[in-house]
Amino acid sequence: MFGKNKHASIIVFRDMIQIVREVEPPIAYSFSSTHVNNCELVDQIGFEKALTQIFSQRKFHGTSCTLILDESCLFWKKIARGLEDDSFSSLIPLPPFQLAHKIIQTDLDSYSIGYNSSVLASIQRSLQTTSNKTIAIRVGKLEGKKVDVVGQLNSEILTFTSVKRFSRLFVLLLTFLCLVAIASIATYYLVLRQPQVVNPIVEVTLPSPRPSPTIRYLSPDEIQIEVFNGSGIFGEAGRVKTILEDKDYTISSVGTASEDVEYTQIASKQAVSPSFLESLKKIIESQYNVSATSLLLPESTSSADIIITIGTASARLE
Repeated sequence: MFGKNKHASIIVFRDMIQIVREVEPPIAYSFSSTHVNNCELVDQIGFEKALTQIFSQRKFHGTSCTLILDESCLFWKKIARGLEDDSFSSLIPLPPFQLAHKIIQTDLDSYSIGYNSSVLASIQRSLQTTSNKTIAIRVGKLEGKKVDVVGQLNSEILTFTSVKRFSRLFVLLLTFLCLVAIASIATYYLVLRQPQVVNPIVEVTLPSPRPSPTIRYLSPDEIQIEVFNGSGIFGEAGRVKTILEDKDYTISSVGTASEDVEYTQIASKQAVSPSFLESLKKIIESQYNVSATSLLLPESTSSADIIITIGTASARLE
């Protein structure tokens, strides 16, 4: 069973994890959409309870684990060496407090990557709860190429060297320290003739990940929607207002956009739930072409929770 394995790799995909051990077949666990939806951690407590139950049922304890991030759960793009892209993280459709943004380099290329650090923290806490530990986190592949950049757990670089190499280096370092300690003790006794008590055991504790905050989503009757006409066609904002009010949505105001946009855009605040946004987007898409990019609406910009801007190139689907 799991308990007999000294090491396991846990591959983190967009909507599941796969546990790979040395002697047993891999085991896959799919995330519930109520826990993790499109890489976003929706229910932290429920997610960690489900993981803990999986690890406990499989008698998964006393195991050193390597977390490997599959390309499907990463947001990334190739960048020029030595450069950073400050605008990249603002395009990633994750709440800012769940997003981690790193620059990694391979022998040939440099990448700017984003990933959900809260999902990884929940997996680590569940492993710790079931008497396991995380020894390394790494990126699997990008563009089909293996990423092999060395770094430490919880450091600024999210990759690692192999477990066997790590173990050999650790043993060599520990042996060297023991030899230095023995030589120091012998010198102390021979020269100063003083008794010395030495405790050669050094305990290293992996710091517990900080818990991620939970989101309180607004109820549907609390959400205020503003509609702006950026299409150049008179009356389009009022038309959308009528369509949404017929579906029981609350429209707080309509107006004209400061400039025309090419595609219809939907921007929302963090307090709007993904399910509410998805339902609203389906209604808008039945009439217009909607931009595929999800925009995050800053808390201080408007009293509205959602802003819809009708675009110039958006064609009605008659």
